[in-house]
Amino acid sequence: KATYEIPEWQAPKENLALGKPTTDNGHESDALASQYAVDGNPATRWSGLGCTASAHTFTVDLQAVFEIGEIDIRWESLSVPFTLSASEDGKTYKQVGVYTRDESTGACIVNLYGQTARYLKLNIPKGNFVSIYELLVHPATEEDKANRPAEEHKVNLALGKTVTATNHEGAYLASYAVDGNVDTRWGSLPTGQAWLQVDLGKPMHFTELTLLLESAWVPYRIEISSDGESYQTIYQGKKDELFVSLTDLDANARYVRLWREGENWFSIIELEVYE
Repeated sequence: KATYEIPEWQAPKENLALGKPTTDNGHESDALASQYAVDGNPATRWSGLGCTASAHTFTVDLQAVFEIGEIDIRWESLSVPFTLSASEDGKTYKQVGVYTRDESTGACIVNLYGQTARYLKLNIPKGNFVSIYELLVHPATEEDKANRPAEEHKVNLALGKTVTATNHEGAYLASYAVDGNVDTRWGSLPTGQAWLQVDLGKPMHFTELTLLLESAWVPYRIEISSDGESYQTIYQGKKDELFVSLTDLDANARYVRLWREGENWFSIIELEVYE
């Protein structure tokens, strides 16, 4: 739980989210429902179902398409990374990025620099308490739009590629780890050996790897191989480390494998590999 005092954070600029419709996949009680995250009152809050719930989702409908500037999220409780996605129609979402809370302020501020959207959705892994005092969405200023970073047309080499795994839990199939959808995931059985491997189709050079986990109750490692027989470890993940971003790789491999070390719950939301 956050221990900071709520700061005077409401700047005198338009808040596109104020009083707009919200949805979630569950909340702790009626007094902690999703609409309290956009009511303009920092003394009220939305709270998800708690650490035993499924992955949390929170969506706000701005009721029209806007050019979005800063999104200011004031968290009451968040201890893991979350994903932010945007959509114009509420059906097709584009992931904006993966973010964390600033532990000193309790906030997370993201600038979309004029990206157009009507719907904004937060996805937070299960097994964690999550609560938002207030979510503010500001229209993009001319300065925001002028400073918008150039679009990076990076190709995700792992997207839709062949995946194999030792097992899967229920409907949480291995292919969901590379389907580009943060609402799906691969989940391993808690006992026995567990690994997931992506076949890029041929040896390829890549410099970036991003991994978003839903749960990691034991340590794990990321390995690569050119032939599927000899593997090299490129990253050692810790227990409860749910987000990994490797940006300075110089790798040549066909196979990327996640190996769970020990027995317990382990689940991958998305694995991405870039040139």
